[in-house]
Amino acid sequence: MTTRYSVRMRLALAYMCWSVFLAVLTGFLAYYVLITRLEQQLDRELRTGAETLTEKFRASDQGVEQISAETAQYSYQLMNDSGNIVRTSADLAGTLIPTTNRSQEALQTRRPTWETLDPGTGRVRIVDVPFTDSSDKLYLLRVVAPLAFIEGVRSEFSSVLLWVVPLIAFAGAVSAWLVLRQALLPVRQIGLAAQRITASNLPASLPLRGSGDELDQVSSAFNSIINEMHVASQRMWQYLSNISHEMRTPLAALRAETEVALRWARTEDEYRQVLSSNIEELDRITKTVSEMLELARAEAGQVEVTHKTENVTELARAAIGAMEALAAQRGVTLHIEEAPDVIAEIASEHVLRLLLILLDNAIKYSYAPGDVRVAVRERSGWALIMVTDKGRGIAAEDLPHIFERFYRSQGGRTREIEGAGLGLSHADWIVKAHQGKIEVDSKVGHGTRFIVWLPLHVHRTESATA
Repeated sequence: MTTRYSVRMRLALAYMCWSVFLAVLTGFLAYYVLITRLEQQLDRELRTGAETLTEKFRASDQGVEQISAETAQYSYQLMNDSGNIVRTSADLAGTLIPTTNRSQEALQTRRPTWETLDPGTGRVRIVDVPFTDSSDKLYLLRVVAPLAFIEGVRSEFSSVLLWVVPLIAFAGAVSAWLVLRQALLPVRQIGLAAQRITASNLPASLPLRGSGDELDQVSSAFNSIINEMHVASQRMWQYLSNISHEMRTPLAALRAETEVALRWARTEDEYRQVLSSNIEELDRITKTVSEMLELARAEAGQVEVTHKTENVTELARAAIGAMEALAAQRGVTLHIEEAPDVIAEIASEHVLRLLLILLDNAIKYSYAPGDVRVAVRERSGWALIMVTDKGRGIAAEDLPHIFERFYRSQGGRTREIEGAGLGLSHADWIVKAHQGKIEVDSKVGHGTRFIVWLPLHVHRTESATA
């Protein structure tokens, strides 16, 4: 089974690991710098001692091999070019420092060399300095310094690191745990507040501390999401309410007519009349459900809107041809104002549907006899579609709501004027999907004009969402 750790535990462990890593790295760098500086200081002292001794040996009028060893302040051994020791400082008496390739190299090149050896009394640092006396005789001066002090510093520093690193790790873990506990407290409060939010209290929101930090930004973004969910929930309930309202009337009519038909014996023609009326009501229900599903798919982004170069004027003529039969039944004449062809990048099937919706709306609300006019124009990079009727008109208080789903004005709520209040909502979606706009100019008793603005060119071609 996989063990799951809290965020605080994971962050504390990560902080502890980084603390250990940084402590080890810092300790290593400090160790390296300290030991290097000590060794460099020792090498400088050895070189200074070697220079002092060589000057003393050269200046002696008794000769190099006659100078007293006790007068030297440094540990040294003096060898001639044959490799024999001719002088040794008192502290090195009885100690033989072996010659190596480095010391031979110093004699051959007559340049100082450095090396570290262990002659049996502990590690020492040696500088081999070749020089000649007044008689041009070659000698090798080997100045020696023990490394005991540096070795002791190295050992003590390593011991300190072995104690300090675990302490830093422990202190880092504890401090991280406490700091993260305080830092994550607002997150826990946000989580508890989020758990209290349910579908029944969506207007609730997460608390803001007013600090403006990242947590406040997260809470603010979450509150925006909650608000959108609340609005969507309200729309859903309104949607369901409207559906039930629209379905209740035709279903009640179906039930009433069916009960009346079953209550008394009727002739075949009477039964046919009842069934025909029932079919009309079923058609009305089917049309409403189809419109609702189509609009829902469009608003959910499941309807593709692909823009192509099309003739808007020809689409207007096609829409008029498709609606002429219905218009004739209602005693309405359709006209299109002749104008040059308007070419635009549009989704032809959707624009045709838009025209059919506007024409259907104009026909339903026109008086018989009446006429409906369609005009297509091009203006400043826009394709204008104008649908004008001389019918009932729309009251001023209804104009702001006509594109809302299921909204029908008081004058439109009659049995003679069919509809569920979804057509103009769909028309509004089509216009927005084309990055256009739709305007309405209406006066009760004098008619209505819908003006649609569609851009001649679009900046992108993709599936549109409401």
